[in-house]
Amino acid sequence: MIRHVGEVSELLLAGKFRPEDMRCYKVNKADGSKRLICASAVRDKLVQRAIFTVLEPLGDGCFSENNFGF
Repeated sequence: MIRHVGEVSELLLAGKFRPEDMRCYKVNKADGSKRLICASAVRDKLVQRAIFTVLEPLGDGCFSENNFGF
């Protein structure tokens, strides 16, 4: 896992990181139709969480303390 974090960090710093294609699956619904479910790759989720962790505190100061995002 640590190796992967290092590799992703290097790609990000070099400006060469590209997200992987979403993995999509069709799931049967109770009525017989199908529903499409898509998921991001783990490394893409890692990058999203890292960016969120940095940006969230910066954004929090811009909003009213009474704003809960809805």
